[in-house]
Amino acid sequence: MIPASPAGRKLLENIWPDLAFVSCNGWDLQRGITAPTEEKAALKHDLIVNARRRVVLANSGK
Repeated sequence: MIPASPAGRKLLENIWPDLAFVSCNGWDLQRGITAPTEEKAALKHDLIVNARRRVVLANSGK
C-alpha cells in the first residue's frame, strides 16, 4: 500500500467539491466511519472537510 503523501494531502486542500462520495470499511454510531489505515483516513478527512455535502458509501455488511 502506498502511504498518503504530503503532496496528495496538499492537493486535496485546494479541492472544494459540491458533493463528496466517500467509501468506508466500517461505521459505528458513536465513533463514525473507519478506514483501514491512518493514511487513508487522513485523505478521506481532507476530502470531506471542504465538501459542501458528504455521502458515505457502505453496504449492509459494514
